[in-house]
Amino acid sequence: MRIKLCLRLSAVLLLLAPAWSIGGPVVKAEQLAGKSVGQQCQLLTSRGGWVEARPLCEQAAAQGDFGAMLSLEWIKQTHRPLYPEALALAKGGNADAASYLGAALLLGQMAETVAPSDQALHWLQLAADNGNAEGHYWLGVAYSYGKFPGAEADLVVAAGHLQQAAEGGHGAAALLLAELHLYRQFGQPADALPWLRQGQPTPEGSNWGWIYEHGIGVPVDLLKAEAIYRQSSDALGAFRALQLMRLRPHSSEELQQAAQRLETKALTDEPAPWLTAKPTVNGDSCRLLAGLFASGQSKPTRSADVAAEVTRWYSYAAFYDQKGRAAP
Repeated sequence: MRIKLCLRLSAVLLLLAPAWSIGGPVVKAEQLAGKSVGQQCQLLTSRGGWVEARPLCEQAAAQGDFGAMLSLEWIKQTHRPLYPEALALAKGGNADAASYLGAALLLGQMAETVAPSDQALHWLQLAADNGNAEGHYWLGVAYSYGKFPGAEADLVVAAGHLQQAAEGGHGAAALLLAELHLYRQFGQPADALPWLRQGQPTPEGSNWGWIYEHGIGVPVDLLKAEAIYRQSSDALGAFRALQLMRLRPHSSEELQQAAQRLETKALTDEPAPWLTAKPTVNGDSCRLLAGLFASGQSKPTRSADVAAEVTRWYSYAAFYDQKGRAAP
């Protein structure tokens, strides 16, 4: 019973933990400069630098930093001697253990000495074959993202697994399935609605903003779309909110606030791109900001030198267009 509970807790933490990058890229010193101990802890944890992160997280957690507490708990769970136990249970046919094991292998969070990483799909398939919604979900993630070893992009296969998981009550699977319909030209956009209602019942967040902006299964309502976008927390929402705000009169203060919000999002890549099918808007966001600063519709927050800021944001846009990754 204790092992099963630990597996379930770790599986939850695997989903809720700060997102990591495949292969654990090194965090540059300049990226840590000027950040608090708690911020350094969370950044290192999100990039897989657990050894370096742990003492910082312990220090910040002792000072009451809740984010550091969560990161520290994630590090502790990840380094518990649980993988060998999960492997033994999975070999015995335990679907929960197999899905947990497969997800950890898929995301590169397990030492090769425990199990080879190329077995991720094997264990996830074993879990899925036994009706495990988590196994279906991670297979759907793998085939929709298309950049994991052994899992080339196949939206038909991905959608099949996501639907199986969603029908089993998996909210994140329903949400990703909805996004495949909305943004990846899979099926019809209107097919997203029942899955979106399951994964995100309240009409909030950029997916719902997209629904009302484009009239997908509902009448077009740009005012409602704008309001939803302005309350959303991601880069797509910040970008679309500012674009829609420019279509009708707003106070300079409102536009300035929206531009500042986009500034904070424009240079931030999606932390776990395999968990979403939303379009990447970094380059377009940078161009939009450069145009606003050049026209005087908004003021940059980093520097009073408008010409330099315009040049900088256009260079960021070009960087994203060419490289498709975070600007330095």
